[in-house]
Amino acid sequence: VPILHHPLYLLLLLPAAVAIPASRRRSAIAALGVGAVLVLLVFGIADRAASDSWMPSGWRAIVLVSQQDEKGGSTAAEESSVLPAAMRPGLDGRVLGWNLVYLAAGRNVGILPFFLPVVVLLGAWRGGGRRSTLVVVVFVTAVLFALVEPFNFFGGPGAVANRWFVPLYGALWFVPSRPVPRSWMALTALGAALIVWPLWLPPGGGAIGSDGFYRHSSSQLCRWLPYETTQRALASGGESSRARLWIRAVAGARVIDGSRGLFELSGDAWAELLVAAPVPLDSIFLDLAKGARTEIEVGRGEFGGTVFQPNGGVGFEILAPRRRRHRMWWTETTRDVYLFSFRMPGAGDTPIRFTVAGLPTDSRQKQ
Repeated sequence: VPILHHPLYLLLLLPAAVAIPASRRRSAIAALGVGAVLVLLVFGIADRAASDSWMPSGWRAIVLVSQQDEKGGSTAAEESSVLPAAMRPGLDGRVLGWNLVYLAAGRNVGILPFFLPVVVLLGAWRGGGRRSTLVVVVFVTAVLFALVEPFNFFGGPGAVANRWFVPLYGALWFVPSRPVPRSWMALTALGAALIVWPLWLPPGGGAIGSDGFYRHSSSQLCRWLPYETTQRALASGGESSRARLWIRAVAGARVIDGSRGLFELSGDAWAELLVAAPVPLDSIFLDLAKGARTEIEVGRGEFGGTVFQPNGGVGFEILAPRRRRHRMWWTETTRDVYLFSFRMPGAGDTPIRFTVAGLPTDSRQKQ
């Protein structure tokens, strides 16, 4: 029952009430209200017996996570005393703006990549009528999740795509008011298969693969979609916070020692690093261990030069790509956020260790 997992699902009672004929609306709305109260009461009694709390287990989990975050459990090391911005009331236009983009087309939690039949369901709706209330409530509820839980609006980390949207997606199947052409269904199935096929190999696997990254967003097509820079609960290869630079291994790399900022590449696979800094960056510098290859291919960002170290190591400068600016979950101040991608051609399966340093924009101008 969705309302047991999050109170926002109570909004789904509104289109149900609107769909009732006017002649029976008063009694039917009363029955809906009584039914909802009885469901909450029954499960509340069960939870009271099991956990000494009247609150449904799904609601209680949200409260517990909020209390844990307020104690600093999810803050970055450099600002652990600051109440996480995710738990502070108020509207942040930048965070909300990016969240709407990620809600629609994010590479890990987007509606269009992982709930593509929504397009067909809306296309089979003639518009207007009582179904319009259902459509509005579904998408308003989805946006409210982004407002109420801006740094974890998808219910992660162990979710396949956006688990909070699943009940809303089910409600949209009541929207079509005309038959869906078979050609639409075939094209939708083909389009969805291009993205979610990794879940079929093997179908019994979990949301997160053995490498620590999501299986459902591991296709090459997903790499072209925007990465959700505002979401703290996304699975990754680890995070590092050092020298005012916060770095998350998004793909193809993992953190070996976060306190030292030490990472390890997975051979010649494409690596992606999400970097957040308190000041604009001109570039980042990768310092690779002795014996590393001297060739690098840059995807996001631009190659800035090679430096051969006296100890036999090699370094690469990668010029910063276009930045995004918004708050992160550990601070109230705006951060400049960059997504870099690169690979080491010919490295094969050999792991390569490296550290990362950021070069602020003004430091290059002073040189």
